Amino acid sequence: MNPYQHSFDGNIPQDVAGKQGENVIFIVYTLKDSPETLDKVKDVCANFSALIRSMRNRFPDMMFSCTMGFGADAWNRLFPEQGKPKELKTFEEIKGEKHTAVSTPGDLLFHIRAKQMGLCFEFASIIDEKLQGVVEPVDETHGFRYMDGKAIIGFVDGTENPAVDENPYHFAVVGEEDADFAGGSYVFVQKYYLKVKIFELLLYLDALELAGTKEERPYFYKTQVEKIKAIRSLMTENLTEHYTLDDLAKRFDIPHTTMKSCFKSIYGNSIFAYMREYRMNYAANLLREQNDLSIAQIAGMVGYDSPGKFSSAFKAVMGSTPLSYRKFPVHAVNLWPGGEDETSK
Repeated sequence: MNPYQHSFDGNIPQDVAGKQGENVIFIVYTLKDSPETLDKVKDVCANFSALIRSMRNRFPDMMFSCTMGFGADAWNRLFPEQGKPKELKTFEEIKGEKHTAVSTPGDLLFHIRAKQMGLCFEFASIIDEKLQGVVEPVDETHGFRYMDGKAIIGFVDGTENPAVDENPYHFAVVGEEDADFAGGSYVFVQKYYLKVKIFELLLYLDALELAGTKEERPYFYKTQVEKIKAIRSLMTENLTEHYTLDDLAKRFDIPHTTMKSCFKSIYGNSIFAYMREYRMNYAANLLREQNDLSIAQIAGMVGYDSPGKFSSAFKAVMGSTPLSYRKFPVHAVNLWPGGEDETSK
């Protein structure tokens, strides 16, 4: 516990004034209208301290910390019987002559900190899994401590923070002014884009010699990867069915954009292109090994009602018509259910 993190009228504040850590993830969720929403979120709240203790016990030297916050609308929905902190309000957009202070949606905030980003990812995955189906992620920002603590664009933040020998909880935590919520605190979440500096940085990166470097793959949560693998299994095990993106997104409770980008990251192709190649490779295997099946039958087995459309798709992928392929089969790369590429023999 932080040495200043003493009890406020029996309430122990979250570690809002602890060390920043070397790495950080901010996640903002909105609540879904689901019958399970209130129970799942309250369950996370009830076990939140235990989850943090578990991480600290597993990794005692990693300075792990996480704080959780609620938006004004979410508070009304989750804790209607408990009243409301005096200054907890939804931020209203402020328009100036040149700039606008925007108001963005958000019901739950998780601020995760640790020496290593791997711990942040681990805890984010745990939270994501526990809230699966009842929240929608609207923002996720990853950060790291840059050299002497300046922002990457050279900005020095925190110059007005309390001195190191002062009790930060006198400044950061609610006290007698709102006794019912003593020990609580407020956080203001807003994202600005410094376009000029970002443009300069992009130009600099574009000028670097990047030959020979490996492309870094985007990060996806374990639960998202598992959903994508389940989507692939569903489609490859039911080749006669044609699922739309809407069908898959609703069935597996995953946003369209995440589903498409995660699928392409794992399998190297879009969902449509992957399944077309899978169907054609499966058909090629049947053409080679099942001479008793007609081309029309094989077309039906891979989801094509029209032999003509099947022949066109087969030629586009395999380079020859089904009839020619059956007479003169060529070696092809097949995408089998295990997920690995196998060269046909």
